[in-house]
Amino acid sequence: MVPQSLDPSGYYPIAFMASHMSLGMNLKRATKIIDEYMKDYAVNNFTGNDLQDLKAVDEWHLTDKEKPWEYNIPQAFEEANKKVEIRISSGSGKTDDGLYRFRMPEDMTMGDKKLPKNLRITSYSDEVTVKTGVMNEGLRDAYHRLFPIAKFQDFASTEFTGKKNVYANCEALRNKMHRWCGEPPAPKDGDTVSQLGHMPAVVVAAFGPYFGFITGYTYLIPDKQPYIADGVYDRQAYLEAIKSELTDKYNAARNAAEKSVISADPGDTDGGTFDDYAVNVAYGKMALGGRQFTVYIFVGKVPSTLPYDVHGPKGSLVGQVVSFTSLATEAGGGGQGCTKCTQQAVDRTQATGRVVLTNGLITRWKQQLVHTPRSSTSSSGGSPPPAALASMSPVDLVHFLEANLHWRVTTDDDGLLVDDLEAVLPSLKVSLVAGKAQHFPEPAELSRLWDFRPAYQVTAGRPGGAKREDSLYPAGEEWQAEA
Repeated sequence: MVPQSLDPSGYYPIAFMASHMSLGMNLKRATKIIDEYMKDYAVNNFTGNDLQDLKAVDEWHLTDKEKPWEYNIPQAFEEANKKVEIRISSGSGKTDDGLYRFRMPEDMTMGDKKLPKNLRITSYSDEVTVKTGVMNEGLRDAYHRLFPIAKFQDFASTEFTGKKNVYANCEALRNKMHRWCGEPPAPKDGDTVSQLGHMPAVVVAAFGPYFGFITGYTYLIPDKQPYIADGVYDRQAYLEAIKSELTDKYNAARNAAEKSVISADPGDTDGGTFDDYAVNVAYGKMALGGRQFTVYIFVGKVPSTLPYDVHGPKGSLVGQVVSFTSLATEAGGGGQGCTKCTQQAVDRTQATGRVVLTNGLITRWKQQLVHTPRSSTSSSGGSPPPAALASMSPVDLVHFLEANLHWRVTTDDDGLLVDDLEAVLPSLKVSLVAGKAQHFPEPAELSRLWDFRPAYQVTAGRPGGAKREDSLYPAGEEWQAEA
């Protein structure tokens, strides 16, 4: 339970401790330290009835009080139907311990033949979705593109520093994960404000590193045995194996690029250099007073109804950038709210995100999918914009996107469209960048991504669109068609 008056930033030290602890550290000691820190923090910050919650703290362990979550304790898994105390409307009660085990209906386990017959999900197996699914944003490519960036500080945070690589960052990816895992907006009883579930809550996200630390399927001592020859650890072989795994499992751009030049399975070409495209998004991190919002990127006609969905009938949604913030002040204007958020609002902190377009554009080009341009004239004064993408070259691509790239913004707490972007969200700057990607035949060599330049022809003069005067990129580096 988290009191409404509690500053979420108070949990950040907990997350920091968990995320910086070595996996070689004794797990008992690590969790005990964090457990005591949480108790001390709660005693100093919880008030009134909130203190009653502390009585149940010691029950939330897999073992006894002296050995919380201790690694490799067989007794922890011999206690059947372990119960813990929770707060309910009438006081307190007992329930199954979620940390002990998760129980599926009919005690099914993963792999049970009955499981597929009882799935409670919506089917998206229609032919259109199967055909256009690769046009939509995926986690694989977004994750892989972080690794070719040399310095961690250049891709760790959404904070805008003026460096071109900062748009691709792991914080923006984390933001999407929390928004995707949270439920769609659902009306609350007797209220106009909607609820999103617990995953889009910043307070919950602060515990992410800690949860990963105690639940991740990770050896406490790195498993180096496969890379030991004659008793000597081969670090290079270990690194090459990791890079090969990253390429094979996550480098979707490499696979798509290969298929764009030959009709064969990935891996049948010798690599090469390809044109690469992305949409970069910059925005005020505390815009809208800290209300969470989502920037949707489309190639093609924007659906006329909300919510926007990657499985929509138009197949035009190619990605999104998600703000992940707390209100600078509490709902209704009272209370302190999030201290860090308030400071970011004062500082007008800029945040960033990126949506990679390459895979979706390759699909549109290879299948010659017909689009509905937003205008019959080109914004640059040239020939009318095409309904289908002629090639993946920058000249054809920029001309195509002048009339087929769109963006929309919705507020996440109510799922409503933000209409007047220039008045309501003036900090939003959407830009198209064209660059190069070099993929190599050896999977142990990570792809090289470079020379990304903004093509202002596509976005300038449109609400929320970037222009040269915004100075998002170094002067003189914008993309221009060769004479």
